[in-house]
Amino acid sequence: MLAATNDILAQHLQMSVASRFYRLRSVGVLSNNLVHMVVDASGSGDHTTIDGAVASMPPEGGVVTVRAGTYAGGLTIPSRVTLRGAGADQTRVLAPIWNGTGLRTEAVTVAGDDVVIEGVEVDGQRASQPAAADINGLITVSGARVSIRNCRLINAINHGVSLLPATSDALVENCEIYNTATNNLPAGTEGARQVGVRCQEAVRPVLRNNLVRGWGQGIVLATGVTNGVVAGNEFTDFGQGITTTGLCSGILIQSNSFPRMASNAVAINAAGGDAHQIVGNIILSTNYAAGIRLETGTNLLVSSNTVTMPGQHLLVLSADNRIEGNRLEKTGLPDTGIVRIESPAAERNVAVNNVIIGYDANSVAFHLVNGAATTTATNNLILRAMPSFLLAGPGPGNTVVAIVPSTCQMFVGPLSMNGTVLGQLPGIRLEGGTLTIASTNLAYALTLLPETGGTVTVDEGVYDGAFELPRNTVVRGQGAGRTIIRAPLDGVGQVFRVGGSNVLIEAMTVDGRRSAYSVLPGAVIGVNGIISVAGADVTVRNCVVRDAPNNGVLVGVSVPGFLIENCVVENSATNNVPQGTPGGHGYGIFCAGSASPVIRSNVVRGWAQGVGLWPGVTNGLVENNQIVNNFGFIDAAHTSTRSACEDYGAGVVPHGWNLWRSNLVDGSTASCLEIAQGVYGSRFVGNTLRRPGQISDYGNHVDVTGGSGQTNLDVVVEGNMIISDGLRADTFAVNGLAYNTIISNNIFTGFTNVVNSVGLIFLGATVGVRGTVIVSNTFTGCRFGVRVNGDATEFLVRGNIFTDVQQSDAVIWADSTGTGRIEGNLITGTQPMVGIMLSDTANVGQAGAIVTGNHVTLAGSSVFCLTSNNVITNNVFNETITDGGGTILLVGPGALGNMVAGNLVTTFSSYSIRLANGANHNTITNNTLPPLTLRIEESAGTNNVVTGN
Repeated sequence: MLAATNDILAQHLQMSVASRFYRLRSVGVLSNNLVHMVVDASGSGDHTTIDGAVASMPPEGGVVTVRAGTYAGGLTIPSRVTLRGAGADQTRVLAPIWNGTGLRTEAVTVAGDDVVIEGVEVDGQRASQPAAADINGLITVSGARVSIRNCRLINAINHGVSLLPATSDALVENCEIYNTATNNLPAGTEGARQVGVRCQEAVRPVLRNNLVRGWGQGIVLATGVTNGVVAGNEFTDFGQGITTTGLCSGILIQSNSFPRMASNAVAINAAGGDAHQIVGNIILSTNYAAGIRLETGTNLLVSSNTVTMPGQHLLVLSADNRIEGNRLEKTGLPDTGIVRIESPAAERNVAVNNVIIGYDANSVAFHLVNGAATTTATNNLILRAMPSFLLAGPGPGNTVVAIVPSTCQMFVGPLSMNGTVLGQLPGIRLEGGTLTIASTNLAYALTLLPETGGTVTVDEGVYDGAFELPRNTVVRGQGAGRTIIRAPLDGVGQVFRVGGSNVLIEAMTVDGRRSAYSVLPGAVIGVNGIISVAGADVTVRNCVVRDAPNNGVLVGVSVPGFLIENCVVENSATNNVPQGTPGGHGYGIFCAGSASPVIRSNVVRGWAQGVGLWPGVTNGLVENNQIVNNFGFIDAAHTSTRSACEDYGAGVVPHGWNLWRSNLVDGSTASCLEIAQGVYGSRFVGNTLRRPGQISDYGNHVDVTGGSGQTNLDVVVEGNMIISDGLRADTFAVNGLAYNTIISNNIFTGFTNVVNSVGLIFLGATVGVRGTVIVSNTFTGCRFGVRVNGDATEFLVRGNIFTDVQQSDAVIWADSTGTGRIEGNLITGTQPMVGIMLSDTANVGQAGAIVTGNHVTLAGSSVFCLTSNNVITNNVFNETITDGGGTILLVGPGALGNMVAGNLVTTFSSYSIRLANGANHNTITNNTLPPLTLRIEESAGTNNVVTGN
């Protein structure tokens, strides 16, 4: 906008300024060939009076240089004369004292063309003049291409500069034009009725960079002025700053400043003419004054101005004007409308892209009154004004459209409310925009929103109630802890019920007021949250959701696109005390049947369950959250536990493909992470899991559980840090109908209290575990490693690293299982234990496993085989104690038909491979063994084949 207005100014100046200086040079005003006269009051120059020097000039003109001193005025300057003083502080010209005869009171009259007056002070001697005065000025001009520069004009009884009809291309520049009306005198009183610069029927005048002070009117462009420029001037202490009247046209009023205004003054008054441009001016006042008035001028552009005052900023009484890109701020009362469009003549006006800021809730942004018709107000940002649009007897066809696509803004705060409210305003159409209405009542503000929606801005303070949020609504506070909205004490604890789509709740505290209850209710699954969501594309951002008697944030069935981010969702069960925190504590963030919810960068604490994705949730993202210290129970009796995080299908199809990534899950009543019954394709990546099973002593770091006939399929647990404090028997369990679970690249540390019969990773407490892949995990300082149990089948344990293994029966234990592979694992430790055990404690006839490519260094047996049809091949085994029972042990009648081949065994024990207690029909071949260490005891069975070792 500024660049555009500068272009406008340049176009105005191209003819009126540049051509003028060319013409001045062409007639020789600046040429040393002209006659030069020096005026010195002391007699040391060519003349002692200015009048005498001017009178002696030849017709071709010349330069009169006036030295410091005080000189008589009443001068008439002919064409082509330059009058140059020593500066306004040194050369002074006095207007003559009027004798009461005639009208002549001018200090200087310019009666010719191509004249320059510069560097003088002109004093009208106001105090000595009679009261009557003529219409002319201290300097009166009736010629072409006249320049008045760097002068000071003071104490006029009439005008400062008067440009009479037939004046063209005049320039008044860098002058101080002062009069005596500097004491807030009302217009019309003595000393307040003259004009600083008055132009009448002048063509292309340029008035710029002047200081204008103490006049009734600063600059007037009267009837017939065309293509004038008023730019860069400063006005103080005036009745009217800049006025256009009559039939003038094409005036540019740009970049002027009005830093101090008298009461009831008007900065810019377009009282006549058309096609003016009022651009980039700055108007400031602490008094009740007026900024810009468009009285009878038409086709005017009012653009990029700044008006800051308690009075009326813009009054429009005329037609076909455009008001664009202005900043209008009200700083006090009373109020008749920041923009007031009034009278039947005020029609077809357009107000667009303005910023309008009220003083308080009673400020009126647009006041359409007394027949104003066909006004269009679009895309205006209106703040702190109520009502934003007030129509009192308007004409037909007004269209008021507020700013910002598809929004209407409400302001809720401790403000008084009166006047007309939105629902009673005729002629207003809201099609997107910011319409600010103040209210002390949030529920009432929400009822004022149009069907297209809007924004409710809630001021600092505490507000009580339960609120329905319709579609396309924004409820925005001033920040968590500053704007607090509390639930009623009804046992439900609900603050917001979101029934519509495209809703945003942000920057506030939402309080369920749990602490106000004397008897705490238990939570109800899937019912009533502090925020309950039933609409699509709802966002909760930068909020604190706290203290729920029931649940925190609850997202209902078939609701897509939910997002909660950068919030704290907290309840009171954050202490790991033996009996737990009294009462039930519900769910922090609970989604059921929701498509693509996003739960990101939140802190969730103090609940029975921190985050739950329950039946029917698909493609959810739970990322970068701190889900910590969730030590609650669902019920007040503390019999019902929940895991901190749960992905729960319960047979609803589809459910799954959720991503849990980079969360900290630390401290829960039951498991840290539970993946249960009918979850397909969910992934758990890069999380940190600590301290499950607090208070209840129930639950694991991870539970992957298919049950009740519902299958978990293709679940991935990858790249997590899984940490135990060693205080309880922690584990990672895969149970029930769990198919194709992948457990990879996780780090397990500190598991020193694992139960022998369970193992750190435990497959198959119940039947149905199939296709589990345990690959490339690292176990450091842990007791036990992997136990495959029951009819778990088609398992793969590959490429895992077990270091500093603590004492256990076996590091990898396959017991009564189906087929599987134990391949490429590294097991090291210094305590007595078995590296890999193959057993059948359930006597079900375990299917053969393949044990290959492993590297085991232990103070005990590397392989203890009690089962049949296993292939133990190409491993490296090292037993580090001298009295061990054997590095590879095949023991008992169940050790039948095994193949032990191609292994490298080093041992300090007496036995590298040992067959005993009925082991039979085994083949021991092509192994590399220490001498005399292979032993087949008498108790071994028959038909064992030993060859090529």
